[in-house]
Amino acid sequence: MSFNLKVCRGEDKMEVIKNPSPEAIEQAIDGIIPAAFHFVILEANSRLNGCGCIQTIIKWDDKPQIDYMVEAHFKADGKFTYYRHYTTDADWLKKLFRLFALDIIPDVEGWEDATADVLRQIEKSRKKKDG
Repeated sequence: MSFNLKVCRGEDKMEVIKNPSPEAIEQAIDGIIPAAFHFVILEANSRLNGCGCIQTIIKWDDKPQIDYMVEAHFKADGKFTYYRHYTTDADWLKKLFRLFALDIIPDVEGWEDATADVLRQIEKSRKKKDG
């Protein structure tokens, strides 16, 4: 399986790493800060049991801890489903990304179905672009 690791470190600052090493995945996650346009996406070039990518961003709040939001995107029968989970465990998050790079999809049991929220955000973004 082939993967692309997309690391964004600010608006218009996207780095793409083809078939990233475990070290590159960990460095990308370690480098995220709670700011706009700072996120990491690991995309499979072919869907794994319907899962096309996982992504993470740090949740913006004033807590003295780092809260990661992670999402897994699935597509089956032309229908998209987005699952979301929050964690403060960076080691767990890194392991999740490394396993995905080994063709193991996340177990989303107990994760929030965020499909409606994500689709609203996409529509809002489209309307903003259209003026």
